[in-house]
Amino acid sequence: MKNNIVSKIHSNIDRLNDTVHKMLPIDELLFPSQKYLEKNFLNISREVDTVLERVKEQMSQIVDKLERTKQELIARGSKIGVTIKFPRLENLMLDQLNVENERNRITVLEKVMMKKIHCYLKKIGDHYYDLYGRYSGYTNDECSTNNLKSLAKLHVETLNEVNSRCDLRRELRKKLLKHKIKNLENMKFFEMASTAKEIMEQEEKEEKLKIVLRRAIHRILDMLNRDSDILLPNDLEKLKDTYEKLLEEEKVQFDEIFDATEQEFKAICSIFFLKFDKLKRTRESIVLMKKIISDLTERKEHFVELKELIEKRDRVIVEIESFEKTARDPGRLKGSSIQLLHEERFRRKIIPSLLEIESRILEKLNDYKQRYNEPFMYGDEDYEENLRNEINGRIIHSSVYISNKTQSPWRKP
Repeated sequence: MKNNIVSKIHSNIDRLNDTVHKMLPIDELLFPSQKYLEKNFLNISREVDTVLERVKEQMSQIVDKLERTKQELIARGSKIGVTIKFPRLENLMLDQLNVENERNRITVLEKVMMKKIHCYLKKIGDHYYDLYGRYSGYTNDECSTNNLKSLAKLHVETLNEVNSRCDLRRELRKKLLKHKIKNLENMKFFEMASTAKEIMEQEEKEEKLKIVLRRAIHRILDMLNRDSDILLPNDLEKLKDTYEKLLEEEKVQFDEIFDATEQEFKAICSIFFLKFDKLKRTRESIVLMKKIISDLTERKEHFVELKELIEKRDRVIVEIESFEKTARDPGRLKGSSIQLLHEERFRRKIIPSLLEIESRILEKLNDYKQRYNEPFMYGDEDYEENLRNEINGRIIHSSVYISNKTQSPWRKP
């Protein structure tokens, strides 16, 4: 391409020489001058120099801009832990392309880092809100490795703080369950702590009132025993009235506490199929009921979950047995084959559903045994043992369900 341009320039110069030669005066033709184009070529040279200066100026601006961009990218890369080196390229277009590629790479890496930073900020904020009911106030979202490390460290600290309160959270939950507080699953730690504190303060007030009542009664009794010989009849009557009122008030409070505890006791016992003889209305009975309530409340969630799965399985078994009873009727084969297709679809759907439910039940039973170190009792029986015996004693596949192998039509006599 360069040779073509040079050849074209030479050709144009020759044509210019010929044209000028035709226009020269006769005396100049007789004595030709070698410099007759010098003036014209000087003008051309000056124009070329002007263009060259402009090109150099433009090139210098491009180089300066590229250098500033390179320094900016090096600084951005340093903040996110990326070392950038730009090779020395003679062609500015290649240099620009290389810089643009590095810019795109840094932008992608910054987006990845910002995603991690925002994720940490959200988790830290959630942990703080769960613990204290307020957000951490840490909002630095600078895109840098230093900030990312700081956030990662802060996240570990807040997570450890949350985990360190797991036992306390469990104790709070058990306490709140006793008082039938709703929506515990969605309750934050600070809400549980605040609610438990209010309950504890109320219980302390009630206990203090009981202590005051007992002390007042004891004082009255002491006065009666110590000063009975000097008390006037009117004084004795007043003391007697006061004593009876205090006793009545204490009895009312005792009845309220006993009735509420007994109601909660019966409710949770009904869930576990437990029956107790009627307890005497004594303080010892209240202590016993609260102890049983506490023990059962801890297991309630797991028991109810298993109970629902067991009841769901029982419904499926009833549905299958009812279906198989109908399917054994020879009369169903008369008429349209739609009935047979319906049976096939039903078996393909219901049998896998039953097996899935049983698998979940066995898994939950194992968890229950591991957690409480005893088998799951359902109606005074070891449910896992009964379930495994039932599973081992039946015939089941995609086309048939027989609950007892002894009833199988293929059983050898």
